[in-house]
Amino acid sequence: MLSTCKNREECHFGDHKTLRELNLENGLKVGQGMVATYLYLLNVATNYKVKLSDLQISMLSETIYDKFFYLKDTEVMLFFSDFYKNVNSDVFFRSIEPNTIITMLTKWVRVKRSAAIEQHDKKLHSERLDSEMADSVSWEQYNIQKGIDEKDSPIGRISAGLACKANKETDESIRKSAEELVNNRWGYDKETMKKARKAFVIRYNYAPEYILRKE
Repeated sequence: MLSTCKNREECHFGDHKTLRELNLENGLKVGQGMVATYLYLLNVATNYKVKLSDLQISMLSETIYDKFFYLKDTEVMLFFSDFYKNVNSDVFFRSIEPNTIITMLTKWVRVKRSAAIEQHDKKLHSERLDSEMADSVSWEQYNIQKGIDEKDSPIGRISAGLACKANKETDESIRKSAEELVNNRWGYDKETMKKARKAFVIRYNYAPEYILRKE
């Protein structure tokens, strides 16, 4: 049975089997048979006098499987759909040639498929960033959840310090903030600790460990 997909993205990224998976699951040359079926349909759909012979279809389906076994059956379908849309071009010399099909499939995988994968990866990355932003907790919410007095937390003091004159801070208070960060007194998780350390470095121009090493 030939697979179908609703759109190009689903053909590439939908839950469909690769040619190799079809063979492994069925124990037969289902992948090659799938390719051969598309080649046969292409033969029937064109009006060219010079078409692929049965032997050519058999050999070409084996060649395509060997080179492109990682393609999903829907991707093979998509390629032949794209191929058929261009069969009237002069480049095909009014005939269907095995070498032409292999050349066009190689180009299709390198250009169209690669572009689709790149676009899909960018989309997933953007969605992941949006999800992380939506799941992030503000400093105020975090301190409330942890039962921390925001004014007494390291970040609270650092933030408050940004609005104060530098001479109001002492070496002792800076060292205390550094110790609390290094020892994670407030139980910050990994991401929160990264933000806390960044705020400390912005404020004092040094990592907290460096402050503690200074005597």
